[in-house]
Amino acid sequence: MRTDKIIGLVGTGVFLCLTLQGISFLVSMILEEMLLFANLSPLLTYGLSQYATLIFVLIVFIYVIKKIKNLDFDQPHLIKRIFLTSVIAYVLTQVVGGALPFISSLYQTAEYFDLKAIYYDGLKEHYILQNFAIETPVWILKYLIIAVLILKEIKTVYNKT
Repeated sequence: MRTDKIIGLVGTGVFLCLTLQGISFLVSMILEEMLLFANLSPLLTYGLSQYATLIFVLIVFIYVIKKIKNLDFDQPHLIKRIFLTSVIAYVLTQVVGGALPFISSLYQTAEYFDLKAIYYDGLKEHYILQNFAIETPVWILKYLIIAVLILKEIKTVYNKT
C-alpha cells in the first residue's frame, strides 16, 4: 500500500472519529434540552440522552462503514475527496456545536432556567451514578462496539480474498 494512501486513510479515520464525537455531543445536548421539559428526574433525563445518543452514533457509524466499504480506494482522487468530506463534516459539527447556545437562547425563559437549575442540582446529588452508571459505560460501549464493528469488517474483507 502506498504511503499517501495510508496517510489519507488514517487522516480520514481521525476526522471521522472527531466528527462522530461532535455528532455525539450535539445529539446529547439537543436530547437533554428536549427532555428538560418532559418533567423526568434529572438522572433519567441524562441517562436517556446519553444512551439514545449512543444508539444514534452507532447507527451513523454503521451507515458510514457501509458507504465506505463499497468505495474503490485505489483511486487517489477518491481518497482525497473522502478525506476532505470528513474534514468538512467535522468543521460543520463544530460550527453547529458553537451555534447551539445561540439557538437555545431563542427559547430560554424563566421556566427554562428553573428547569435547568433543578436538572443540574439533581445531577449533583447523583454524581457517582451519573459517572459510573451512565457516562463511563456509554463511552466504553461506544468505542468497544465501534472496534468490534471495524474488526468484523476487516475479517469480512480478508475472508473474501
